Amino acid sequence: MDQAGVALYHRVMRWENFEKAAKDLVSLVYAAEKKEPGKPRTLYLDIDGHRNAQGRFDADMRSSKRDSD
Repeated sequence: MDQAGVALYHRVMRWENFEKAAKDLVSLVYAAEKKEPGKPRTLYLDIDGHRNAQGRFDADMRSSKRDSD
């Protein structure tokens, strides 16, 4: 039987550092697992700011995302 997945969304604001973003993401995933145990999850992540002079993610956010630009 096909299970519907759970979509998770988080927006990292420009004033948030990696530690805050990571804690928020862990809480989001934990809450989703508690509410919908065992269901597949897809995370959609927007990151505001956190860019260096070359337009790539800064060192703080490179820790949380594979930089593919």
